[in-house]
Amino acid sequence: MSDQPLEQLSTLVDGELSVPLAAGLLDQVGQDPELRAAWERYHLVGQALRRETVNPAARRVADAVGSALVSEPIPIRRRPSRP
Repeated sequence: MSDQPLEQLSTLVDGELSVPLAAGLLDQVGQDPELRAAWERYHLVGQALRRETVNPAARRVADAVGSALVSEPIPIRRRPSRP
């Protein structure tokens, strides 16, 4: 991955990225595990610098939810019958 997405991500976390660029970048974050990991790291660093409570276990919540959803049944919605 080039440095550009990481630089944009840092700018986004700082609240300084333009809305059009932010929208595209958030799409990338949703699809790229490396960018998601960077997103988490940047937020953890920000929390630490602001002396906020940092809970590293919170990083595993999305993975735990995803794993739990894999085993859930997919509900089938029946179409209403037409008269």
